[in-house]
Amino acid sequence: MPLPDEHGFRTIVARKFVDVKNEGTVYVEFDDAIGTYRATDLYKKQPQGPALYKNDGEATWSQRPEARETVTLKRPLPDESVLETTLPDKHPRVQSPGPQRSVEDTPASPRPGSTQPSQTPRAQLIDGPLQSLYPDKTASELETLLRSYNLSPGQQTRLHKDMLENLTIPEWAEQHKQMSRDTGNPRRHDLLYSEIEPNLRHLRNGTATTGLYELHLSLTHEFLDSFLVKAGYSRNRNNCLYRTDIPAVFRGDERTPFELANDGWMLPRYNHKPYATTQKAMSVTVSLKAAKMYGGDEPDPEYLLYNSQTNKYPGKQPNDASDDSDASDVSDVSDVSTTTNSQIASSGSESDSSLQLDLERNYETTRHKQQIQFVYAIDSRNMELVLGEENHAFNRAANGPNWFPDDDLEALLSVSRRGISADRIWVFDSSHQKAVRVKDLQDHVDDTDDAYARKVEERTHSGADNKDEYDRLIAGVAAAGKPVLLLSSDKDWFGNDIVWPSLSENQH
Repeated sequence: MPLPDEHGFRTIVARKFVDVKNEGTVYVEFDDAIGTYRATDLYKKQPQGPALYKNDGEATWSQRPEARETVTLKRPLPDESVLETTLPDKHPRVQSPGPQRSVEDTPASPRPGSTQPSQTPRAQLIDGPLQSLYPDKTASELETLLRSYNLSPGQQTRLHKDMLENLTIPEWAEQHKQMSRDTGNPRRHDLLYSEIEPNLRHLRNGTATTGLYELHLSLTHEFLDSFLVKAGYSRNRNNCLYRTDIPAVFRGDERTPFELANDGWMLPRYNHKPYATTQKAMSVTVSLKAAKMYGGDEPDPEYLLYNSQTNKYPGKQPNDASDDSDASDVSDVSDVSTTTNSQIASSGSESDSSLQLDLERNYETTRHKQQIQFVYAIDSRNMELVLGEENHAFNRAANGPNWFPDDDLEALLSVSRRGISADRIWVFDSSHQKAVRVKDLQDHVDDTDDAYARKVEERTHSGADNKDEYDRLIAGVAAAGKPVLLLSSDKDWFGNDIVWPSLSENQH
């Protein structure tokens, strides 16, 4: 077995084992009802064992509640002690209407707010006809038996109806079971795909009215994994599902479009461990409405202690005589240019060449009075995007150290150490119905009055509410024939809704 990780888990093929102090090593599963792990029979032939608790300061577990290390149902936050700069990476947190959940807290029921019958077809089958047909089998054995048939939710409903009329498993179910095991049959996922695929966008967008969280209980591991490939998912090295076909994501951010255009990149904030993404994780949202909410708030004061995104250390406001120059020396970013492109799943043709950070300390801050933020659309085509809801629904094994976003509709974009190329970043006007590329905005200003951009940005940094100036500039870019993303105001826009204009469209 592998050595225990920092949480005391020995993980083998997504199964967790822990060392019970002075007793031995056992297989465990998380129990929602008590909020911790239980010793469990791997083959489900015995009743669940006792609750176990992590021993403080050790890699072992025990049954003694007094030795308990708190197990939280809230998703763990990333380690904030390892920073690229000392800026926080996350947007301001949006409280979910339902209870928070860890990636270790595996749901077997829909998210709050979804409409479901009191008992699913799967539960009705196990508690009803299957129990009557096989009275000597335990509930766990019946679950395993039903899972071997790889039935879709609709097929489970059909099977329940048929077995109420005739207490036997019908021939069509047996035929489907055999077909589902035939890995060479290209049609074996068709029925499941036809039922699940129409719900994927609703799951992603938070508009689902049906729960999809029981698939891991209804399908064998092999059948579910191969189905997810058909449905467009891949797995990264952290065993998290991701997609590369989401056209757009959104972000509210205090950095001006001129800063991003001049630097050529939107830098990630943290030197994250890649908890869920192949490379560095950047927090984004699949909902424009959510990004507008993020961007509608005043900037976090911590962000404004940095004069630019390339400052490694925060500055000091005028008249601040304190000398805390060593307080922020928390990381070594000298390896900014060392990542090899062969290891980058998300960067496409974008290089990972060096982008120098400014190591100055105790400089005087220039934008600590800034009041406005910006809303950006990011062209995420061919980039690795880890979507929290899909991983919670379909990827029960992605637990342990993996970290998913805290907020509903939040996702993690896997980016190179340089972040996201400015070629992919579009800035919205204040109506959030029109967006242009930040590079086109900068080029447009340079062509007319290169000093004007500095003056607009200075007014922003000094605390002016000058969104109208950016609106006029964006309108000028559109009038010059540059590509424009136009969105109507009569709907909620999500990442999959975005159709990007051609970059050669209306160019002169």
